[in-house]
Amino acid sequence: MGTLACNLLLLWMKLFAGAVVVVSEYVKKTIVSKDKKLEKKIYILYNGLDISRIRQSNPRRFQGGTPLILSFGTLSNRKGFHVGIEAIRILRDKYGVKARYRIIGDGPQRSLLESL
Repeated sequence: MGTLACNLLLLWMKLFAGAVVVVSEYVKKTIVSKDKKLEKKIYILYNGLDISRIRQSNPRRFQGGTPLILSFGTLSNRKGFHVGIEAIRILRDKYGVKARYRIIGDGPQRSLLESL
């Protein structure tokens, strides 16, 4: 990722993210090395999530608007952005959950992801 994109992403996380979910200690260390203030917002989710262990006591906890889910990276199949798009579609169509999903990045799947 270029310097400008990296700086914009760090600014975005600082200003708008309530939490930043990363997939490894390495990614966390990389972000914190660029801005130590983000450390308290970063949570590591190692290779998956057991949703049966999550209980949401207050479904209206997102006060002030529609939640925003932000993903970033190289737009390639192995990153799974298409899965995120499908998950948002299922949340909307099956459960009536409104959420915004934004993807930041570039790569060989840009056109496909834009069409989804």
